[in-house]
Amino acid sequence: MAKVKEEKKGMDLIIANLEKKYGLEKPDLTKCTIVSTGSLQLNKAMGVGGTIVGKIIEIFGQESSGKSTITLHQIAEHQTAFPNKKVALFDYENSFDKKYAEAIGVDTDNLIIYQPTDLESGYDMILALIQNNVVSCVVLDSQTAAPPKATLQGEMGDATISLQARLNSKFCLKIKGLLPLHDCSLFVISQTRDNIGGQNSGPITTGGNAWKFYADVRWKVWKSNDKINELNKTTIDVVKNKLAAPFGKAELNILWGSGFDRLGELIDYAVEFDLIKKGGPWFTINELIGDVITPVKLQGMDKVKSYLEENSDLLLLIEKQVLDRLNNKEEEVLTEEIEKDEL
Repeated sequence: MAKVKEEKKGMDLIIANLEKKYGLEKPDLTKCTIVSTGSLQLNKAMGVGGTIVGKIIEIFGQESSGKSTITLHQIAEHQTAFPNKKVALFDYENSFDKKYAEAIGVDTDNLIIYQPTDLESGYDMILALIQNNVVSCVVLDSQTAAPPKATLQGEMGDATISLQARLNSKFCLKIKGLLPLHDCSLFVISQTRDNIGGQNSGPITTGGNAWKFYADVRWKVWKSNDKINELNKTTIDVVKNKLAAPFGKAELNILWGSGFDRLGELIDYAVEFDLIKKGGPWFTINELIGDVITPVKLQGMDKVKSYLEENSDLLLLIEKQVLDRLNNKEEEVLTEEIEKDEL
Protein backbone atom coordinates (compact mmCIF):
# COMPACT_ATOMS: atom_id res chain seq x y z
CA MET A 1 0.00 0.00 0.00
CA ALA A 2 2.83 2.37 0.94
CA LYS A 3 4.62 1.48 -2.31
CA VAL A 4 1.54 2.40 -4.38
CA LYS A 5 1.26 5.76 -2.58
CA GLU A 6 4.93 6.47 -3.24
CA GLU A 7 4.53 5.68 -6.97
CA LYS A 8 1.45 7.91 -7.19
CA LYS A 9 3.24 10.76 -5.42
CA GLY A 10 6.20 10.41 -7.79
CA MET A 11 3.91 10.44 -10.83
CA ASP A 12 2.09 13.56 -9.59
CA LEU A 13 5.44 15.29 -9.12
CA ILE A 14 6.52 14.39 -12.68
CA ILE A 15 3.22 15.75 -14.09
CA ALA A 16 3.52 18.97 -12.04
CA ASN A 17 7.09 19.54 -13.34
CA LEU A 18 6.01 18.91 -16.95
CA GLU A 19 3.08 21.34 -16.62
CA LYS A 20 5.44 23.99 -15.27
CA LYS A 21 7.97 23.35 -18.04
CA TYR A 22 5.47 23.60 -20.92
CA GLY A 23 3.18 26.21 -19.34
CA LEU A 24 0.09 24.02 -19.28
CA GLU A 25 -2.56 23.48 -16.64
CA LYS A 26 -5.50 21.10 -16.40
CA PRO A 27 -8.89 22.71 -17.14
CA ASP A 28 -11.68 22.75 -14.56
CA LEU A 29 -14.24 20.52 -16.28
CA THR A 30 -16.82 21.10 -13.54
CA LYS A 31 -17.07 24.80 -14.43
CA CYS A 32 -20.01 25.24 -16.80
CA THR A 33 -22.14 28.37 -17.27
CA ILE A 34 -25.40 27.95 -19.19
CA VAL A 35 -27.27 30.89 -20.75
CA SER A 36 -30.87 30.58 -21.91
CA THR A 37 -31.58 30.91 -25.64
CA GLY A 38 -34.74 32.90 -24.96
CA SER A 39 -36.96 30.04 -26.14
CA LEU A 40 -38.27 27.19 -23.97
CA GLN A 41 -38.35 24.80 -26.92
CA LEU A 42 -34.83 25.67 -28.08
CA ASN A 43 -33.52 25.28 -24.52
CA LYS A 44 -35.08 21.81 -24.47
CA ALA A 45 -33.71 20.96 -27.93
CA MET A 46 -30.21 21.86 -26.75
CA GLY A 47 -30.41 19.22 -24.02
CA VAL A 48 -28.65 21.38 -21.40
CA GLY A 49 -31.23 24.14 -21.00
CA GLY A 50 -29.48 26.69 -23.24
CA THR A 51 -25.99 27.36 -24.60
CA ILE A 52 -22.75 26.81 -22.67
CA VAL A 53 -20.46 29.84 -22.43
CA GLY A 54 -17.20 29.59 -24.36
CA LYS A 55 -18.56 27.84 -27.45
CA ILE A 56 -19.00 28.62 -31.15
CA ILE A 57 -22.60 28.42 -32.38
CA GLU A 58 -23.21 28.62 -36.14
CA ILE A 59 -26.69 29.61 -37.32
CA PHE A 60 -27.44 28.92 -40.99
CA GLY A 61 -30.44 28.73 -43.26
CA GLN A 62 -32.36 30.39 -46.05
CA GLU A 63 -32.81 34.14 -46.30
CA SER A 64 -35.35 35.84 -44.01
CA SER A 65 -35.83 32.69 -41.93
CA GLY A 66 -35.23 34.36 -38.55
CA LYS A 67 -31.44 34.01 -38.11
CA SER A 68 -30.86 37.64 -37.10
CA THR A 69 -33.86 37.52 -34.73
CA ILE A 70 -32.37 34.45 -33.04
CA THR A 71 -29.05 36.26 -32.51
CA LEU A 72 -30.83 39.33 -31.07
CA HIS A 73 -32.39 37.06 -28.45
CA GLN A 74 -28.93 35.65 -27.65
CA ILE A 75 -27.63 39.21 -27.20
CA ALA A 76 -30.48 40.07 -24.81
CA GLU A 77 -29.96 36.89 -22.78
CA HIS A 78 -26.19 37.42 -22.46
CA GLN A 79 -26.70 41.05 -21.41
CA THR A 80 -28.98 39.80 -18.62
CA ALA A 81 -26.64 36.96 -17.59
CA PHE A 82 -23.46 39.11 -17.62
CA PRO A 83 -24.41 42.70 -16.69
CA ASN A 84 -20.76 43.64 -16.01
CA LYS A 85 -19.64 42.80 -19.55
CA LYS A 86 -20.52 44.10 -23.00
CA VAL A 87 -21.93 42.29 -26.02
CA ALA A 88 -20.54 43.05 -29.48
CA LEU A 89 -22.39 42.84 -32.80
CA PHE A 90 -20.37 42.88 -36.01
CA ASP A 91 -22.99 43.87 -38.56
CA TYR A 92 -21.36 43.17 -41.91
CA GLU A 93 -24.75 43.30 -43.61
CA ASN A 94 -25.51 46.84 -42.31
CA SER A 95 -29.00 45.69 -41.39
CA PHE A 96 -29.26 46.38 -37.65
CA ASP A 97 -32.74 47.59 -36.64
CA LYS A 98 -32.52 49.41 -33.29
CA LYS A 99 -36.30 49.58 -32.75
CA TYR A 100 -36.74 45.85 -33.40
CA ALA A 101 -33.76 44.96 -31.17
CA GLU A 102 -35.19 46.99 -28.27
CA ALA A 103 -38.62 45.34 -28.73
CA ILE A 104 -36.89 41.94 -28.28
CA GLY A 105 -35.19 43.14 -25.10
CA VAL A 106 -31.73 44.23 -26.25
CA ASP A 107 -30.15 47.07 -24.28
CA THR A 108 -28.85 49.00 -27.30
CA ASP A 109 -27.10 51.59 -25.12
CA ASN A 110 -24.77 48.86 -23.78
CA LEU A 111 -24.41 47.06 -27.11
CA ILE A 112 -21.19 47.55 -29.06
CA ILE A 113 -22.04 47.72 -32.78
CA TYR A 114 -19.49 47.72 -35.61
CA GLN A 115 -20.07 47.68 -39.35
CA PRO A 116 -16.59 46.84 -40.74
CA THR A 117 -15.80 47.36 -44.40
CA ASP A 118 -13.49 44.35 -44.61
CA LEU A 119 -13.20 40.91 -43.04
CA GLU A 120 -9.72 41.27 -41.51
CA SER A 121 -10.37 44.44 -39.45
CA GLY A 122 -13.53 42.91 -37.95
CA TYR A 123 -11.81 39.64 -37.06
CA ASP A 124 -8.85 41.46 -35.47
CA MET A 125 -11.23 43.58 -33.38
CA ILE A 126 -13.14 40.49 -32.21
CA LEU A 127 -9.92 38.83 -31.04
CA ALA A 128 -8.84 42.01 -29.22
CA LEU A 129 -12.19 42.41 -27.41
CA ILE A 130 -12.11 38.79 -26.22
CA GLN A 131 -8.45 38.90 -25.12
CA ASN A 132 -9.16 42.02 -23.03
CA ASN A 133 -12.19 40.41 -21.29
CA VAL A 134 -14.53 43.12 -22.55
CA VAL A 135 -17.32 40.96 -23.97
CA SER A 136 -19.41 37.97 -22.88
CA CYS A 137 -20.80 37.37 -26.35
CA VAL A 138 -19.92 38.27 -29.94
CA VAL A 139 -22.36 38.04 -32.85
CA LEU A 140 -21.11 37.92 -36.44
CA ASP A 141 -23.89 38.83 -38.89
CA SER A 142 -22.89 37.43 -41.24
CA GLN A 143 -19.56 35.84 -42.10
CA THR A 144 -20.81 35.38 -45.66
CA ALA A 145 -21.09 39.16 -46.14
CA ALA A 146 -17.56 39.85 -44.82
CA PRO A 147 -15.31 40.73 -47.83
CA PRO A 148 -11.50 40.29 -47.62
CA LYS A 149 -9.34 43.40 -48.16
CA ALA A 150 -7.83 41.97 -51.34
CA THR A 151 -11.30 41.64 -52.83
CA LEU A 152 -12.22 45.24 -52.02
CA GLN A 153 -8.92 46.82 -53.08
CA GLY A 154 -8.26 44.71 -56.15
CA GLU A 155 -9.68 44.85 -59.67
CA MET A 156 -12.83 43.03 -60.71
CA GLY A 157 -10.80 40.50 -62.69
CA ASP A 158 -8.40 39.59 -59.85
CA ALA A 159 -8.42 35.95 -58.74
CA THR A 160 -9.38 35.75 -55.05
CA ILE A 161 -10.79 32.22 -55.02
CA SER A 162 -10.90 30.61 -51.55
CA LEU A 163 -9.39 33.72 -49.89
CA GLN A 164 -12.37 34.13 -47.55
CA ALA A 165 -12.27 30.42 -46.69
CA ARG A 166 -8.56 30.60 -45.78
CA LEU A 167 -9.10 33.63 -43.56
CA ASN A 168 -12.07 31.96 -41.86
CA SER A 169 -9.95 28.88 -41.16
CA LYS A 170 -7.15 30.95 -39.61
CA PHE A 171 -9.62 32.97 -37.52
CA CYS A 172 -11.27 29.80 -36.19
CA LEU A 173 -7.87 28.42 -35.18
CA LYS A 174 -7.05 31.61 -33.26
CA ILE A 175 -10.41 32.08 -31.52
CA LYS A 176 -11.28 28.49 -30.59
CA GLY A 177 -9.03 28.41 -27.52
CA LEU A 178 -9.67 32.04 -26.51
CA LEU A 179 -13.44 31.69 -26.02
CA PRO A 180 -13.47 29.30 -23.02
CA LEU A 181 -10.40 31.00 -21.53
CA HIS A 182 -12.20 34.39 -21.44
CA ASP A 183 -15.78 33.12 -20.85
CA CYS A 184 -17.12 34.41 -24.16
CA SER A 185 -19.51 32.86 -26.69
CA LEU A 186 -19.45 33.43 -30.46
CA PHE A 187 -22.62 33.30 -32.57
CA VAL A 188 -21.98 33.22 -36.32
CA ILE A 189 -24.60 33.58 -39.05
CA SER A 190 -23.87 31.80 -42.33
CA GLN A 191 -25.92 32.27 -45.46
CA THR A 192 -26.62 29.32 -47.74
CA ARG A 193 -26.23 28.98 -51.49
CA ASP A 194 -27.28 26.32 -54.00
CA ASN A 195 -24.50 23.82 -54.60
CA ILE A 196 -24.37 24.21 -58.39
CA GLY A 197 -22.19 21.57 -60.03
CA GLY A 198 -21.30 19.93 -56.72
CA GLN A 199 -21.63 16.27 -55.82
CA ASN A 200 -24.11 16.90 -53.01
CA SER A 201 -27.40 18.49 -53.99
CA GLY A 202 -29.17 21.12 -51.88
CA PRO A 203 -28.01 24.38 -50.29
CA ILE A 204 -24.63 24.64 -48.54
CA THR A 205 -23.02 27.28 -46.33
CA THR A 206 -20.46 29.65 -47.83
CA GLY A 207 -16.99 30.70 -46.67
CA GLY A 208 -15.43 27.25 -46.70
CA ASN A 209 -15.77 24.39 -44.22
CA ALA A 210 -14.01 25.95 -41.21
CA TRP A 211 -17.15 27.14 -39.43
CA LYS A 212 -18.82 23.78 -39.92
CA PHE A 213 -15.87 21.91 -38.42
CA TYR A 214 -14.96 24.28 -35.56
CA ALA A 215 -18.52 25.04 -34.40
CA ASP A 216 -19.57 23.29 -31.19
CA VAL A 217 -23.24 23.75 -32.09
CA ARG A 218 -24.96 24.26 -35.46
CA TRP A 219 -28.55 25.45 -35.81
CA LYS A 220 -30.26 24.95 -39.15
CA VAL A 221 -33.12 27.44 -39.48
CA TRP A 222 -36.06 27.22 -41.87
CA LYS A 223 -39.50 28.80 -41.89
CA SER A 224 -43.06 28.96 -43.15
CA ASN A 225 -45.13 32.16 -43.16
CA ASP A 226 -48.48 32.61 -41.42
CA LYS A 227 -49.69 35.87 -43.01
CA ILE A 228 -53.13 35.76 -41.34
CA ASN A 229 -51.68 35.82 -37.79
CA GLU A 230 -48.66 37.93 -38.82
CA LEU A 231 -45.97 35.54 -37.66
CA ASN A 232 -43.23 33.25 -38.95
CA LYS A 233 -43.37 29.59 -37.99
CA THR A 234 -39.70 28.87 -37.54
CA THR A 235 -38.06 25.48 -37.10
CA ILE A 236 -34.55 25.16 -35.65
CA ASP A 237 -32.79 21.82 -36.14
CA VAL A 238 -29.78 21.24 -33.87
CA VAL A 239 -27.77 19.37 -36.52
CA LYS A 240 -24.54 19.40 -34.46
CA ASN A 241 -24.25 19.49 -30.68
CA LYS A 242 -21.10 18.83 -28.65
CA LEU A 243 -22.90 19.83 -25.44
CA ALA A 244 -25.53 17.07 -25.38
CA ALA A 245 -27.30 14.66 -27.72
CA PRO A 246 -27.60 16.13 -31.26
CA PHE A 247 -30.61 16.34 -33.59
CA GLY A 248 -32.88 18.23 -31.21
CA LYS A 249 -35.68 20.21 -32.80
CA ALA A 250 -37.52 23.40 -31.82
CA GLU A 251 -40.68 24.61 -33.56
CA LEU A 252 -41.50 28.14 -32.49
CA ASN A 253 -43.28 31.26 -33.67
CA ILE A 254 -41.52 34.54 -34.38
CA LEU A 255 -43.98 37.42 -34.02
CA TRP A 256 -43.39 40.27 -36.46
CA GLY A 257 -41.94 43.18 -34.53
CA SER A 258 -41.44 41.42 -31.18
CA GLY A 259 -39.44 38.19 -31.72
CA PHE A 260 -40.03 34.79 -30.07
CA ASP A 261 -43.59 34.05 -28.97
CA ARG A 262 -42.43 32.88 -25.54
CA LEU A 263 -45.91 33.16 -23.98
CA GLY A 264 -47.34 30.96 -26.74
CA GLU A 265 -44.62 28.36 -26.04
CA LEU A 266 -45.44 28.49 -22.33
CA ILE A 267 -49.14 27.89 -22.99
CA ASP A 268 -48.37 24.99 -25.35
CA TYR A 269 -46.24 23.32 -22.67
CA ALA A 270 -48.90 24.01 -20.03
CA VAL A 271 -51.42 22.18 -22.24
CA GLU A 272 -48.94 19.33 -22.83
CA PHE A 273 -48.36 18.94 -19.07
CA ASP A 274 -52.12 19.15 -18.38
CA LEU A 275 -51.75 22.38 -16.40
CA ILE A 276 -54.23 24.00 -18.80
CA LYS A 277 -57.05 21.93 -20.27
CA LYS A 278 -57.80 22.25 -23.98
CA GLY A 279 -60.82 21.08 -25.91
CA GLY A 280 -61.15 22.33 -29.47
CA PRO A 281 -60.72 26.13 -29.42
CA TRP A 282 -61.51 26.32 -25.69
CA PHE A 283 -58.91 26.55 -22.90
CA THR A 284 -59.71 25.94 -19.22
CA ILE A 285 -57.46 27.43 -16.54
CA ASN A 286 -57.94 26.48 -12.89
CA GLU A 287 -57.40 29.65 -10.86
CA LEU A 288 -57.24 29.77 -7.07
CA ILE A 289 -59.56 32.57 -5.90
CA GLY A 290 -59.38 32.77 -2.13
CA ASP A 291 -59.57 29.14 -0.96
CA VAL A 292 -61.67 28.02 -3.94
CA ILE A 293 -60.33 26.66 -7.24
CA THR A 294 -62.39 28.28 -10.00
CA PRO A 295 -62.18 27.05 -13.64
CA VAL A 296 -61.93 29.88 -16.16
CA LYS A 297 -62.91 29.03 -19.76
CA LEU A 298 -61.43 31.08 -22.62
CA GLN A 299 -61.79 30.72 -26.38
CA GLY A 300 -58.70 31.03 -28.53
CA MET A 301 -54.99 31.46 -27.86
CA ASP A 302 -55.13 35.28 -27.99
CA LYS A 303 -57.65 35.46 -25.14
CA VAL A 304 -55.56 33.08 -23.04
CA LYS A 305 -52.48 35.27 -23.59
CA SER A 306 -54.38 38.42 -22.65
CA TYR A 307 -55.81 36.78 -19.52
CA LEU A 308 -52.40 35.56 -18.32
CA GLU A 309 -50.79 38.94 -19.02
CA GLU A 310 -53.47 40.60 -16.88
CA ASN A 311 -52.97 38.03 -14.08
CA SER A 312 -49.21 38.11 -13.53
CA ASP A 313 -49.26 35.95 -10.38
CA LEU A 314 -51.04 33.15 -12.23
CA LEU A 315 -48.64 33.50 -15.16
CA LEU A 316 -45.60 33.20 -12.85
CA LEU A 317 -47.11 30.12 -11.18
CA ILE A 318 -47.76 28.37 -14.52
CA GLU A 319 -44.26 29.31 -15.75
CA LYS A 320 -42.68 27.84 -12.59
CA GLN A 321 -44.70 24.62 -12.96
CA VAL A 322 -43.74 24.28 -16.65
CA LEU A 323 -40.04 24.89 -15.95
CA ASP A 324 -40.11 22.35 -13.11
CA ARG A 325 -41.67 19.74 -15.42
CA LEU A 326 -39.13 20.46 -18.18
CA ASN A 327 -36.20 20.21 -15.75
CA ASN A 328 -37.54 16.96 -14.31
CA LYS A 329 -37.90 15.52 -17.81
CA GLU A 330 -34.28 16.42 -18.63
CA GLU A 331 -33.09 14.81 -15.38
CA GLU A 332 -35.09 11.65 -16.17
CA VAL A 333 -33.50 11.44 -19.65
CA LEU A 334 -30.00 11.88 -18.19
CA THR A 335 -30.70 9.18 -15.56
CA GLU A 336 -31.91 6.76 -18.26
CA GLU A 337 -28.76 7.41 -20.36
CA ILE A 338 -26.51 6.79 -17.32
CA GLU A 339 -28.34 3.54 -16.51
CA LYS A 340 -27.98 2.35 -20.12
CA ASP A 341 -24.23 3.15 -20.09
CA GLU A 342 -23.81 1.20 -16.82
CA LEU A 343 -25.63 -1.81 -18.27
